[in-house]
Amino acid sequence: MKNILPITLLLFATMIFSVKTAQAQTENFKLSDYKNPDYLYQSLNVNFDFSNGFTVLNNKTSDNSFSLGSSAGGNYLRYLNTAKRQAETGLGFGAGFDFQNQNTETELNDKTKYRSSGHAENFQFSTNQRFYNARQHFFETSVSLSSGFSGNKQSENYTGTNIESEYERKHKIFQNSINAGIYIGKGRIEQVQDAQMAVYLLNDLQLLNRRNRNVSDEEVLELARLITKLKYKRFFDSRLRRIAEITAVDSFMQANQIAGKTDAMYFTSLYDNWAYANNPIRQSGYRGYIGLEGNLTLNNITSSRESDINEVYNPDYDNTDKLTRTGAYMVAGFLYEKPISLKWQKSAQVSAGFGMAQESSEMKDRLTDLTTKNYAELFPSISLSADYGYGFYPNTRTWATFNWTLLAGWNKLMSGETEETKTDYNELFFAQTGPGISVYYYISPKLRLAANFTSHLSYYYQKMLEENFYESDRKSTSTRWNQGLTATLNYSIF
Repeated sequence: MKNILPITLLLFATMIFSVKTAQAQTENFKLSDYKNPDYLYQSLNVNFDFSNGFTVLNNKTSDNSFSLGSSAGGNYLRYLNTAKRQAETGLGFGAGFDFQNQNTETELNDKTKYRSSGHAENFQFSTNQRFYNARQHFFETSVSLSSGFSGNKQSENYTGTNIESEYERKHKIFQNSINAGIYIGKGRIEQVQDAQMAVYLLNDLQLLNRRNRNVSDEEVLELARLITKLKYKRFFDSRLRRIAEITAVDSFMQANQIAGKTDAMYFTSLYDNWAYANNPIRQSGYRGYIGLEGNLTLNNITSSRESDINEVYNPDYDNTDKLTRTGAYMVAGFLYEKPISLKWQKSAQVSAGFGMAQESSEMKDRLTDLTTKNYAELFPSISLSADYGYGFYPNTRTWATFNWTLLAGWNKLMSGETEETKTDYNELFFAQTGPGISVYYYISPKLRLAANFTSHLSYYYQKMLEENFYESDRKSTSTRWNQGLTATLNYSIF
């Protein structure tokens, strides 16, 4: 009985959608026949922000404050698609500062001077390059970097009738991480939502009696290639972009004598489909791979506080925390995307990994000259994930997806103060599986329904390996069944 609910919901949604779309024209065109043309898309955007504030308050308490902040950054994106290469590259950077000054004086002549300043800088880079030969074998590299540095300083000086106090606090964070992978495999996955848009454009012209003749599959592919090229063309004004896109599609229809009467209804149809008909992303193809992945994380945090009085709730301190984390894994996986028809999509993926991870941390208290160390190691670390599901897209504004996921792993943990002194700590096995259903139903221009349902069964088994544990405490198991349902019904009165 418990497994009937998700299936019932999916069948019910399918029946509702089928009623709404039963009169739509049947199309035999296969989205999987579409192959993207060569394209290169690049964009570079920079930004600058500035903020400022000044406040003066005079009553029984005198208060004035001043704040200043500014930041700047930029983002670079690059997409490349050719017969021999698929590549995505992103680069981002940013920097900023803030400053605040506040002076307060009460009617009892208590005075407080507060100062704070901070800064933050960050850098991100990611690239994925997949190189193909004529037989669809590929070699892939993947690298992502991120680095960030931030700090803040606060100080306060208080003068009262019988007491004076002053403190200064500093905090700095330096974070760096790198992830890299190399893979070999076979297969290629293409995005085909532009072919979906081409079919919807032509279908709507037929329904509106604005189409002169039947269209061949090759003409559908030609229109889809035009859509792809327009989508990856760089514009700096969204209004001019939409004008150029609709004009290009209309020119194609006229040049090939596909469109008949071109009136307001015709152009409204083009505009509506251009805005909605290539969502969500549809894909076609398969890709299998094996490879190696590695990661490295370095964090360094320093914090200090100095005060001229001893506050029990917030004493003086001067600490440095360092963290180093590394991992290396052998991985293998398979991805599969199949557009069964214009309205149905089948998706599947499975991946597995085997490797190890290490983490070492060190905290140094410079006031007491005390250093605390900790070392942890996962070996072996085994992971498995899988996902299988269907998508249903009856029109440009309604969709439903159903998928079943599995996530499992087994880890053996060793720990100690250092790598040389590590000992066995525990073994952990975990597994989680269950269905998920998402529905967005465009009932009418005024009424829309969105719903999500998940149900996951989780199992954990832990075995303690330390010798100083009681025998009865060495093994433990737990089972959880989590379910969630969210639904939103949106109605626009006017």
